[in-house]
Amino acid sequence: MDRPQFAESNSLAQTLGQQLIDGLLSWKVDFGLERSVRISPAGIYPNRFLISLDLNAVSQPAAQLTATLDKLDCPADASAQCQHYLKNASHVHWGFEDQADAPLYKVYLEFADPLRPAPHSLQSMSDGGALQFVSWKWQVHQQISHQTLYSRMDHWTWETLQDHIAADLSQADHQDFSHEILSVLRLLANRISHRFVRTLQVTERTSQRHSWDANLYDFQISCEPILPAIQSLATIYRWDEVSVSELCQKIRHDQLGHIAVGIHRNQLPFLTVYHGVELHRA
Repeated sequence: MDRPQFAESNSLAQTLGQQLIDGLLSWKVDFGLERSVRISPAGIYPNRFLISLDLNAVSQPAAQLTATLDKLDCPADASAQCQHYLKNASHVHWGFEDQADAPLYKVYLEFADPLRPAPHSLQSMSDGGALQFVSWKWQVHQQISHQTLYSRMDHWTWETLQDHIAADLSQADHQDFSHEILSVLRLLANRISHRFVRTLQVTERTSQRHSWDANLYDFQISCEPILPAIQSLATIYRWDEVSVSELCQKIRHDQLGHIAVGIHRNQLPFLTVYHGVELHRA
């Protein structure tokens, strides 16, 4: 298998990100690697990725999951919960984020048949959507995790999603940020208007995070339409405009995979852009 590289300027992030990639190479199965950029008033964070594996292709999923969680120093309670729900899962997704305060690992379980209703131990604050994913996220070398629930909202159009996002962002601080994000949604509406969008509602019981995830792969859109808003935010918040310009140039022609928008657990509005999936063969 070709060895994907996580080569960023931060040496700790490079080491930890590559550690996850190399650990998953030992599973000896095909996987997809998707990169992402998170944007909020606190800054822009491009050093992130998500690796997706089909559990049907994994020879010993329980043993391999446990071994990888142990290598990543996953908190014991999160590891036990993840192992418990593995039997319901069709795919596992592993993620890494180079955050401002501390690097973060993530593991998601995806359910082929969304759980409806969700088990009591995974009850969310959703509007009745079936549970499609559950994830656990923890900062490196800290024994604290966040459990995040992703509930599927069936038969939502882009307009329905826009209305819910606008309602959430109207309650947030940094309205200049929210204005730019809503402008992105309006631009995308020109491509997606009145069409159903695969939408997830994202909640956490241990925080006030509330957001929405829209899967846009079906629409074959590049990242280009969203770049002016990113560059405008760089000016507003005085980010390094050279670095932001280089990032925009780098992702300009990547396919826009999905976007996440809402209020993060730190109570700041955010936009995450997922892009550029690469398939790596075993």
